[in-house]
Amino acid sequence: MKVEVGWCAIGLRIGMKWGLVGLMKLIASMVFLIFSVTGLSSAWSGEDYQARGWAATCTGCHGTEGRSVGGIPSLAGMDEQWFVDKMLYYRSEHAKATIMHQHSRGYTIEQINRMARYFQRQVRK
Repeated sequence: MKVEVGWCAIGLRIGMKWGLVGLMKLIASMVFLIFSVTGLSSAWSGEDYQARGWAATCTGCHGTEGRSVGGIPSLAGMDEQWFVDKMLYYRSEHAKATIMHQHSRGYTIEQINRMARYFQRQVRK
């Protein structure tokens, strides 16, 4: 009497029953299912998670996702070019009186552009 145990035995049984092409289709389907269930397919959603991480540093003053509840301007829904222009202004020598001149110098131009796109996509409530 022969006893088969484990995934290898199951794979051999399926391989014998379905053939190599059927086994490959099954494996491809399982891989697709795993990517879908774990949320890895969200990488194709267009969300810039790195920019979202950089923008998270703004929440202390500008509110969650850029939606301010106080006297500080909201960043959510702000025009992309306006955001970039303001950040570049704060990086210049003209804006030394605010905390923003320190924050803006901590980002590269690419990071500022990506944060601008992130905030523009946020819905202003």
